[in-house]
Formats: sequence, structure tokens, C-alpha cells
Amino acid sequence: MKFRSILCVAALAVVPAFATDVMTTETVGWLKVTSDAKSTIVSVPWVQVGGDGASVQVAKLVKTDTLTADGGVMLYYYDGSDYWAWALQTVSTVKTWVPATISSASNGVTTNNQSPAADYALPRGKALFVYRPNGSTDGDIYLYGALATTGMDAVATVANGYTLIGNPTAAPKNLNDATMSGTPNSGDRIQVPGDDGAIAVEYYYDSTTSKWGYMKAGASIITGIPGPRTFSNEATIPAGRGVWYKSAGGAPTFTF
Repeated sequence: MKFRSILCVAALAVVPAFATDVMTTETVGWLKVTSDAKSTIVSVPWVQVGGDGASVQVAKLVKTDTLTADGGVMLYYYDGSDYWAWALQTVSTVKTWVPATISSASNGVTTNNQSPAADYALPRGKALFVYRPNGSTDGDIYLYGALATTGMDAVATVANGYTLIGNPTAAPKNLNDATMSGTPNSGDRIQVPGDDGAIAVEYYYDSTTSKWGYMKAGASIITGIPGPRTFSNEATIPAGRGVWYKSAGGAPTFTF
């Protein structure tokens, strides 16, 4: 069956994207992540094209076409204890993600010196960094893959400390729509970076409602004086984006 790639959604706004005809029984799409930051946390919203699991290879997820090769563009994946790294290099005239062998601090992180090959499978629901030393000047970020079918749940398990989790869909996602097992600690936080890479919003867990959210200001009764603040169970992760889960002891699992 013939499909046209239509899942082209910006992280914060709708933008033009690639479109091509693909001969496949899968729905295939590109997702543009709009960011000016040097380090952008992107999600793993797709599964492997032609694959049968709920994951996608590093080499297939972040498209190389629009990024600058041989200029320091990198991918970093945090597995809970170490960073894995891949550099975008030209190999036989083809832009290729190549395992990086860096044993010391680089670009603000310490990488494992034996990163796996670029066919390393990233589970849907996880996240990784795209590092562009010159920000958006080094090219736009596009995520490529197949739309997950029914039954391909994305699972994000949180460990103590910091964990990267990602929006596993091609649209903004409220974490409260996921099924959460385990109990988060009241001190746990979810930090969402903005377009510039800085933390734009921080969500916390409300044990009374068993929801994630933030304190939202109400309507002003008197001009110039803010209205009362109430808890809003909105914990939205933009499409294509990943976030930091900062655990203070809790270790929940999100199933999307």
C-alpha cells in the first residue's frame, strides 16, 4: 500500500517538512524539532521502519541530510550511568553517525569510551541529545521512523537521580494521560527545556490528586494584582522533545 508521509509536526509550531512517497505497509513520517539551542533533547517517537520491535536504531532516527557533517555535530544518549556518543562524519561521501571514542568530558558531558555501533536500538519513550556546536546554523533536526501500531506501548522507567524520558508520539503529550505504576516521591520534578535549551517549566507531583502539574495563576480580580494560584494537572511535553525526570527517591514507570 502506498502512503504519503504526513506526520511532519514541529516541536513548538507547525512548520513545513519533507514529503515523499514510500512503498510500505507502514505509516512513515518525519518530525521536525524546532530549536536554536546547541544541545537539544529529542524524543524517540517512532519505531524502526521495517522492524518488528518498539525501538529504532540511532543511525535511522536522527536524519543526517539537513545536518552539517565533520563539524562537531554529535548525538548523546544517557543510559542511566554513562553517556554513549556518535559523531556525524562523512564516510565514503555519505553522512554517517559514527561511534565516538571520547574518554574525557566533552560538550559538558562525560562519555563512555566504547560507544556501541549506530545500529544501537533506542526504546520508544526514551530521549537523547542532539549537539550542534553552532545551534540551528548546523542544520535542522528531523526525526524519522514508522508510526507505532496498536499494542506497541512506549515504556519510560525512571531511576533515582536524573533520567531522560521523551514524548513517544507525534503530537504534544500530557504525562497524566500515561499509565503510571510505582510511586513518585513528592520531591520528584520533571524539567522541560524550552526552544533555547534552558529549562522552561518544571512540573511536580501532587499526591492529593495523583497528578503531575504546576501552580497556575488565576484571573486577576484587581488590576495589577495576580489572581489566586491553583494546581493545574497539565504536564505537557511538546512533540519531538525529551525532558529530564529529576528523582528525589521515586522510581515510577510511564506506559504510553
